[in-house]
This record gives sequence, C-alpha cells and structure tokens, in this order.
Amino acid sequence: MADFQAILVITLLTWAAVGVFGNTPELSTTTGDTVNIPCVFEEGTLRNIYWYYDDGTGPQKILFLSKGKKELGAEYANRASLQNDNSTLILKDIAVADEGTYRCDVDRQGQTPVPNIKTKLKVFSLRPDTLPVISPCTWAVDSSSCSIHTNQSFTLTCTLPNVYPVQETELIWYRDGKRVSYTDDVTQNDDGTTDISRQIQVFETGNFTCNATYFSEFGGENEAVSVVAWIKPPADPFTTSVPNTPGKKMTSGKIAGMIIGIVLFVGISLVIIIFVIVRSKAQAIATESCRINGMRA
Repeated sequence: MADFQAILVITLLTWAAVGVFGNTPELSTTTGDTVNIPCVFEEGTLRNIYWYYDDGTGPQKILFLSKGKKELGAEYANRASLQNDNSTLILKDIAVADEGTYRCDVDRQGQTPVPNIKTKLKVFSLRPDTLPVISPCTWAVDSSSCSIHTNQSFTLTCTLPNVYPVQETELIWYRDGKRVSYTDDVTQNDDGTTDISRQIQVFETGNFTCNATYFSEFGGENEAVSVVAWIKPPADPFTTSVPNTPGKKMTSGKIAGMIIGIVLFVGISLVIIIFVIVRSKAQAIATESCRINGMRA
C-alpha cells in the first residue's frame, strides 16, 4: 500500500510539472520597456517564491521572497520587484541581455511545492514604424522629403540602427521601382544590437527607395524611405550659360557670333571710309591739275 501511494504521489507531481511547463509560455517585449512575468501555478496560498534567470549558462538569482523577506540579486537591485499578489515578477528597463528563460519555484502553504515553472522572454529592439535613415539626408526632418542636386556621382547610405534580432532583417535599395545592387556594412554594438547599412553609388537622376523589413514584438514590419537625386550633365564649354544675365540665357557661341559680326561691320566700315577719303583726294588732285593746265593755255 505504501509503495502504491508513493507511486501515486510521483505520478501526480509529474503530471503537475508537465501541466505547468510542458508548453513553456512566451512573452515578447521591447528594449527600454517594463515587462510583467507571471508565475503560473495551481490554486494555493503562496508562502515563498524564488525567481531565477537562465540564459543557457546556468540559473542566476533575480528575486527571492522567503518568510516575508525579499532578497534581490545584485544585477537586479534597481530593476526587479513583485506585484501585490507576489506571484508576478516586474522587470524594468529591458535590455537585449534580458532575453532568455525565467524560472520560478513556488512554496505553497500546506501543499506540495511547485518547482521549475518557466517562461521564455523574447526581446526586440525596434518598434513599429521605425524608419531607416538615408545619408546624406540625415539633416531632413523626414527622409522621404529629401532631394539632392549635384553635378557628379555620389554615394547613398541606408542604415537601420540598433537592430535585434538581426535574423530576417533586410534592407533593399530600389531605383525607380527596380532593385539595384549594393554593398553592405554591419556594426556590432555593445548593447547587443547591430547597425545594418547598405550603400549604393548614384550616377543618374532617379527616385531611390530604401525598404526595411524587420521584426518588432508585434510581428513583421515593413517600412521605406525615398530620396530624389538630380544629377546635372557635364557642362558643354560651347553652351555655358553667362552669369549675371537675368531673364536671358546667352551662350558663348552666340556671343562669339556677335563679336565676329561687330568686327566685320567695323572692318567694312573702315574700308568704305578709307575708299571715300582716297577717292575724294584723287578727285581733288585731278580738278587742281585741270585748273593749272587751263591757266597755262
């Protein structure tokens, strides 16, 4: 009979354990936020509760409530507390490093203790509507309103900063709706996040769009920003606009034609004047010769 009771107790404890954490619940949150992690157990008056964090390297003490006295782990002194029911852990200022498994062990008054109640916490760094940033348009209030005017090729860089998790995060460049090739750059940050950048070289006028796909705590997100690039063709030395001529665009070719015309006009005028002067002098000499010959006769 005693053996049967022992087997029955073991069976019930095993069933209870499977019922509690056979399907480990998951919570999602965003860095900087506060998360409430419940310790789910069957009915009973909670006497003591022990909270641990496990990132796969072993359990780490967060908060113990034993005989009415609280004890906090050194790393959680200013971040961890319990709700009024003492069964829910409150964790503030969430960071990427807080992602992992949280375990509570419960001691209930007059009942069998329930150990190893687990909850998985997934942390995301980006919120919905997070836009990538296009450089050199960082000065613009809204990157989508940016336009660039230049007379030479230049580089456009699209960056999605502080990304976590990185998996399934994509940045894709488009020119007038068509995908273009790019070079990539990845920077690891001390807080566990990653800066992802994509660069393209712009040679022609067009509408350039950077499309970002990433995950937030609410699921998949898709955001895009655009920039209009205007690249002027190289200046033609024979069609260079003359500055400081408001309202008129006179080219050097036209000016050269006008100068040639003026020179020709002046030259012809001088020839005519010289011809008239020479002819007048010749007529005067001829007249004087006739007069002298008449007097001799």
